[in-house]
Amino acid sequence: MTSKPNVTSFFKILEVPHGKRQTLSVLKNPDLEPILKGNQTWGFWSNVAYWSVCAFSIGTWMGASAANTIGLTYGETVAAFCLGNFVAFLFTIANSYQGLNWKVGYTLSQRFVFGIYGSGFGILIRILMSIVNYGANAWLGGLCVNLILDSWSHHYLHLENTLPDNIAMTSKQVIGFMIFHVICALTYFMKPYKMNYLLIWSSFFSCFSMLGMVIYLAHKSGGVGHGFTVKENTVKGSDYNWNWVYMISYWFGSISSSATNQADFSRFANSKLTLWTGTFLGLMIPGTIVPLFGIVGLISTQKLYNEALWIPTDICEKWLFLDYNAKSRAAVFFCGISFTSALVGFTSSSCGFSGGMDLSGILPKYVNIFRGALITAAISFACQPWNFYNSSSIFLTVMSSFGIIMTPIISVMICDNFLIRKQQYSVSQAFIVKGEYYYTKGVNWKIGRAHV
Repeated sequence: MTSKPNVTSFFKILEVPHGKRQTLSVLKNPDLEPILKGNQTWGFWSNVAYWSVCAFSIGTWMGASAANTIGLTYGETVAAFCLGNFVAFLFTIANSYQGLNWKVGYTLSQRFVFGIYGSGFGILIRILMSIVNYGANAWLGGLCVNLILDSWSHHYLHLENTLPDNIAMTSKQVIGFMIFHVICALTYFMKPYKMNYLLIWSSFFSCFSMLGMVIYLAHKSGGVGHGFTVKENTVKGSDYNWNWVYMISYWFGSISSSATNQADFSRFANSKLTLWTGTFLGLMIPGTIVPLFGIVGLISTQKLYNEALWIPTDICEKWLFLDYNAKSRAAVFFCGISFTSALVGFTSSSCGFSGGMDLSGILPKYVNIFRGALITAAISFACQPWNFYNSSSIFLTVMSSFGIIMTPIISVMICDNFLIRKQQYSVSQAFIVKGEYYYTKGVNWKIGRAHV
């Protein structure tokens, strides 16, 4: 007789925290509501940092180094990155207006476009991308954490691997991976709109660490010299043209998931001008300079160590293995701190918080951004990110695949906003099951066909 009240009480306890004047439903919780005016605090530097922290994470350095296998010259590789950044900028700005004008995130944008129930399609895809990206970035973050620990302990640098040889990771990598997850989890106690300070400072420190690495490597190797121009095309004709397309699509694909849910963060902007200019500079300048750093690092390590090192953490560990002295330990420590902070900022904002926002749209009564971010982090283990970096070709394939999945969603969102809706939406109707966005049984089948 008392089982029903007990079950009701149990689910009541599981509900997300909310104020007395706030309501919960199958479509609504406080995190899904339009952002308050007082929280629209992201100015120019905040928007620059949101995009530059992606470039100043070691994944961008690795991307340019890995692209060495494609067959383009070094100069052409950098140019392809630059074009990819410009394409990403156009898509990002065009997809930012739901957040700018109506102060709502990606979840409500999906309801506008695909319908109350149809929105689950786009939200679930974005959740999956957040999980995969989270795992990939967390694995790199673990490598950066290990730099800090390596600089502290010679014993840890040479820590014996106790895992079987058929597992594509070592005991050290597992330790770093777990520590990085804990660090990221701590950031979720912040509100997403307060992440901008972490993004600004982590971008700043990572930028100068990368710059210092490049200067040191170029100096020790006697300068890049003709190394930057000596490489010739290894492909001709149509293959050469397709390699250009591949490189542009690879780089756009690697950041397309952030462009897709741009509304989640454009709603924090305090003006259109700061969003536009900050996004442009944050994408174009760091996104072009860091690939150049990666190529210089590749050329320099080939000259210095007779080994082309394409992962920055491998370069830092090389310094420690060659000479474990105070100078090398200090350099590796500061590189580890700055690279870790950049990846914490990037992973938390673009994967953790984004995944949390999306999951809160699936189960609003029981999942808010905080809980959703932790769920995203926990599930990211399942994608086995340690297999993504076995070779440069696997890395490029994984990163480029994201654009194939996300670009159709971005495209239909932009077309719906500008061509069909003319930027006019009714936000309140997005919280009503059989309201304006119910369409046909909750799904906008016309947009669904266009997406396919």
